[in-house]
This record gives sequence, structure tokens and C-alpha cells, in this order.
Amino acid sequence: MTAIAYRNGVLAGDTMTAYDDHHKTFHGKVFKHKGWLYGASGDCPEADDLKAWLFDGLKDPRKVRFNRAMFANRDFNVLAVSPAGEICLIRHVGDLEIVPSEFFAIGAGKQFCCGAMAYGASAEE
Repeated sequence: MTAIAYRNGVLAGDTMTAYDDHHKTFHGKVFKHKGWLYGASGDCPEADDLKAWLFDGLKDPRKVRFNRAMFANRDFNVLAVSPAGEICLIRHVGDLEIVPSEFFAIGAGKQFCCGAMAYGASAEE
């Protein structure tokens, strides 16, 4: 169950990826690029492919048009947070939505994370 959570300048996430009941790997799902924070959940492409999709000529994800066809058959989301703390949700089809909130979460555990943060928990908690 992926859980990527943001609050107060901190983006936190779990590290397990399960391919089925018997195949699990552990890797970081949260990274930083040019002051922006990113976390990915769902059927994500390999890290290098995802980063190329996000960062190819990227200065500000709010102003870029992502290649919609590149990962059209994958279902994933990216939580991006600007250096100023603006929260953006980027869907695999290239849609970008600004999230007007002080905290946010994505992944299968998003309801648990948002509920805990609504009661004062940090992103890490």
C-alpha cells in the first residue's frame, strides 16, 4: 500500500513496491529536483523514465505539457510540491491540478494519511 504524504515542507513516502503476493522490492518513491519535491504512486514507470517524462526541459511543471501518450497504458500519480509549498497533482495522462490545501496525500493509503494530518500528524507520521 503506497502512501505519499506532504505537509509543512516535508514529502514522505513508503519504499515497498509489490508486483504480486510474492515479489516485493524496496526503493525510494520520493525525490527532489531543482527545489521541487516529487512522490509517485501506482503503476509507475522505472525511475529514469519517470524522471525523463517529468524533467525533459522542465523548469516549472505547472507550465509544461506532458507527453500524454508516453504512459497512457499506466495508471499512476505524481505529487509535486513547489519550493514555495504549492501542491500539484500530476496524473499519468499529463493532467496537472493545483491542490489548494496545506497537506495532501496520494496512493492507496491517502485516506489514512489525510485523516491523520487533519488531526495534526506530520507527513512522516
